[in-house]
Amino acid sequence: MLGWVKNELAQAEIMEEANLAAGPVRTLVYPSIGHAELGRLLQKDGYDAEAIEDDGHSGYRTLSQPRFTAWLQTPFPGRPGEFAALFLWAALVLPASVSAEVIQAMRWKTMYAHLHMNPQGRLLATHTLVVSGGITEYYLRNQLWHWTRDLECIRIEMRRQLRLVLGQTVH
Repeated sequence: MLGWVKNELAQAEIMEEANLAAGPVRTLVYPSIGHAELGRLLQKDGYDAEAIEDDGHSGYRTLSQPRFTAWLQTPFPGRPGEFAALFLWAALVLPASVSAEVIQAMRWKTMYAHLHMNPQGRLLATHTLVVSGGITEYYLRNQLWHWTRDLECIRIEMRRQLRLVLGQTVH
């Protein structure tokens, strides 16, 4: 009986330590995000990104895989130069039939990426990441990880569909 009590006390101590480690975390919360801060966070998370300005939009483009663009979107009221959302997008130039097959195959498999195709067959993956209301570095890193994971799954499916079209699959 005494052994059982000691075991229960040891279990309770372990649970208490685990609860202390799982409590609230103090961290910086961004109510909105500016151009320089976005670049710093992308580079901190390991993305090789360069600043871009195009047609009134500003953001960053990654230079290595996974390649995507992040536009600052929705100016944040009361904080000039800061924005309430990021618009993420990536494009693949494919024949229209292959783009259609990739969209069909990935219909329910992506967590964040929304797939679209223009009339020329260009495949677009898009996602809007809302910053307004507060975002931490961890949350942004987590969201970008899921986004890039979707992009990798799309690339794998694109290669599979191209091999099918070229007749280079093993049955």
